[in-house]
This record gives sequence, structure tokens and C-alpha cells, in this order.
Amino acid sequence: MSCRTKFPVVFIHGVFGYGKTHPLWNWWLPYWPERVLEHLNPNHVITEVGILSSDHDRACEVFFQVYGGTVDYGEEHALRVGHERFGRVYAQGAFPQWNQENPVHLVGHSFGATTAIELYQLLCKDAFHVGSNYKWVRSITCIAGPLSGTTLTHALGVREDSVTRYGIAHMLSIAINIWFKLAHDYPILNNVWDIRMDQWKSQTASFSSAFSHANPVLRSLDLAVFSAVPAIRVRLNGTLENMDKLHLLSIATSAGNMAIPFKEITLVVGLLFLFMVSRANQSANRLQCILSCVRQYRRGRTLTAGILLLLLGGRVSMFNYAKSPTMYWLSWLIRRASRKLHELSSKGLDFDTWNHNDGAVNIHSMLYPRMAKPAAALEESLLSSQKRKDIRESTSESTDAGTDDPELIDDTEKCLDASALLSRCASHLSLDSLTCNSEISSARDNSTVPQFMSETSKARLQKGHWYVYRVDSNHLTGMFWDGEAVSLYQNLFRLIAHHYEASN
Repeated sequence: MSCRTKFPVVFIHGVFGYGKTHPLWNWWLPYWPERVLEHLNPNHVITEVGILSSDHDRACEVFFQVYGGTVDYGEEHALRVGHERFGRVYAQGAFPQWNQENPVHLVGHSFGATTAIELYQLLCKDAFHVGSNYKWVRSITCIAGPLSGTTLTHALGVREDSVTRYGIAHMLSIAINIWFKLAHDYPILNNVWDIRMDQWKSQTASFSSAFSHANPVLRSLDLAVFSAVPAIRVRLNGTLENMDKLHLLSIATSAGNMAIPFKEITLVVGLLFLFMVSRANQSANRLQCILSCVRQYRRGRTLTAGILLLLLGGRVSMFNYAKSPTMYWLSWLIRRASRKLHELSSKGLDFDTWNHNDGAVNIHSMLYPRMAKPAAALEESLLSSQKRKDIRESTSESTDAGTDDPELIDDTEKCLDASALLSRCASHLSLDSLTCNSEISSARDNSTVPQFMSETSKARLQKGHWYVYRVDSNHLTGMFWDGEAVSLYQNLFRLIAHHYEASN
């Protein structure tokens, strides 16, 4: 089955990411699996935007890279946040014929997901004055996107209107500001790492401002770290428009069931042993006999080390980092931060469910953009919570007596949660807008389908509904480091070509 799409698929990276221009004079490894994408669907565009720019600034940069022209962040926005209005110039856009007859599909990884949503909002408002509307985008796919923010921001010391002095975020700000200043004075450093935040060059004129806790860049709040704060993200979600006009998919990741690389560890230990043998003092080593025998065969030892290096290199090249514990320490940091957060409970967010994450984004946040509940809805939610507690207590008593059906009680609890949470289901494909019972029923019928598509799911792919595709990989899903990226994008391109582009 062909994977080529009719309309271009635009890829938007996350924070600290990059496009086809790699760091270190293009010697560094790519962010996206570029060869895989080129093989499966040449009709795609890989964009590169500011590593820590806000959703608004990044969305503007994506538009002009695709459409062509000088990046215009908007006069009102530039005056409000204090940076320059115009950015880099793209004389030839990647897809200059972009219009409502020739729309695009947006795919965002991590923070690129919310950038894609912001770009769609700007197009709906014709913010670029090119006659754009909602028809310019056919679908949005979010890969591990912080659609409702991420508590990693709190762990880094980011709040709604400031950063903690000398916290992790403040230290990162100092480092990036110093690098930006050096790269401005010595442009060759952009070949080492281009942070692509030229709109702030007038605000980084001195090194002293870089160390300030309240420098103009941090005071503006026009950065990705602020856009990803759950309270801000939830508030922004309340302003989204025309989300019922396009296809929506969220690829939710996790950090569970990670494989420990025993083979790779064994090879490394073997190499270290050979190195220690060659350096050991024979008279002081308890394994004197063994070491003396090994030293007698120096060529054999060198050959063994060479073989181990080749095996290790092969294992590393085939290693699936998206299924390894590479993000464990960040996952632990997010869980630790989530336990201490209570300030958003007034907005109807239950942080007890936000502990699970993929190493960068809470899984609860990936499912769909959540909005703050009105006061009446929040009160009703609290009553529902108390009702669920009463149900659990009565279930415990009745189960001991053997009079009630546990499955019925379980389904009732799921329905009570439907107003605030995405009901859990057996399938990898779930639809938040369906009623609880129909979702559970369709999920059970479709629980064995291993692909995005099936005859059952085809009828369910409607615009305006957030579909969730669950993968058992960490935050590196969809990137160059993902060993299953071929299968992921093959299925995604098929979904786009045979479902999204086939619908009206």
C-alpha cells in the first residue's frame, strides 16, 4: 500500500530540536529519521524553529518557511513582548502554493505539537494576511505533545510569571543567553549550534543582562517553558477555535516496560575487562595465572577487543533508545514535581493522575487539550469525586456480601470520570467524545487491531475528535533514536493518505 500523501506533511520539532541543518557543521545526528521519511513519503517538509521560542513565534517561523517570505511575528505581539517584529527571510518557501485547495498536514513532536495547534489558530484568523482560513490545514498529529502542559516545567523552576532564582531554568537561561551573545559576535558559532532566536538579538546586547534573574527575555514570558506550564496551557486551550474542522490525532507515549540493554552492558564490561587486564600489575593481581596466560596471547587479546568493538557498534546502531531507560531520571523528576503541585486543583485538574509520564510530558496531558472547568462544573466534579468514593466504599461492602457486579460498578465509575478524564479502554485507539459505554464497546471489539487503520476504525475517524494512538515507548518516539519509527510513520502516512485525504 502506498504511503505517499497528496498534500505535504509538515514536521515541527520540539524544544532544543533542529531541522535538516544539524549542529556541529551537520556532523551531528538528525532529529527526525530523515531517510525513513524520504523513503516512505517524499512529500514532506522538515522545518526548524527557535529552540526555546514561544508557540506564537515558532508558528510564525513555520508558516514563512513553508509559504515563503520574511518572518513577521506581528506588530502587536512584538510590541507587547519586547522583541523585534521581523525575523529571518525565506525567499523561496518549501510549499509556496499553500492555500485552501492545497492544504497541509501538521505533525509536531513534543512542544512542536502545541506549535502546530497555534499555527492552525493563526491561519484561522488570517494573521499573516494571505487570505488563510481553517481549510489550509487538513489534519494535526501530535507525538508526545504537552497538550495540557507538563509538570516538568515546575521541576525546572518555572512558574506562570517567573522562574526560580538559580533554579535549573534560570541556569539554562544564563547558558543560552551567553551562547546567543557569543554567536551574535562570532557568527561561525551558529554552525556549532544555531538556536534560531534572532528576534531577541536587541535584548542580549550585554553579558550582564544574561545573568539577570529578570532579564527582558524572561520577563516577556514569550518562551516555550512558560507556554508549557499547565495553568497557562489550560487557559490557552480555552481560546481554541475551529478544532472541529480538521482531523486530530495524538500519539501518546509512556515510560513503562523499558528494556534494560543487557547485551550492550555485557559488551562494555568485556571491553573494560580487557583494558584492565592490559594495565594490571601482574605481581599484585590475585588472578596472576589467568592474567599471565592472557598476556602471552597479546594478538588474541587485541583481536578479541576488536570483535567486541564491532559487536558493540552494531548493537548501538540498532539499539532502540525509545524503549530504553534513557529518560528515567527526567521521569522521576516529573513524578516528584507532580506530587507537590496543588495550585491547579481550582481549575479542575487532578494531579494524582499526572504522575505517569514519558520522561518529558505527562501522559494525562498528551491525550487531548484540556480546559479549565467553570466554577459550577468544578463543584459538580467534586461532588462526582465524592460519589465515586461512596461507590468504592459500597462496592467493597457489597463485594464481600457477593451481591453486586464488579464490572457494572467499574463501568459506572468510568462514566463518572468522563467529564474530566479520557476513559481507559483496551484499544490503542480511543475517542474522547464518545459516550463511555459506546467507547468501551467499540474498544473491546477493536482491541486486537495492530494498526492505525481498520474497517471498524475507518467509520470512526471524524473531524473534531481527538483520537489517541498509544505506543509503549518514551519521549524519543518518532525521532531518529526510535527503532520503530519506520512502522510508526508508515502507518501514519497511510492514515493520512487513505483516510484524512479521502474525506471531505
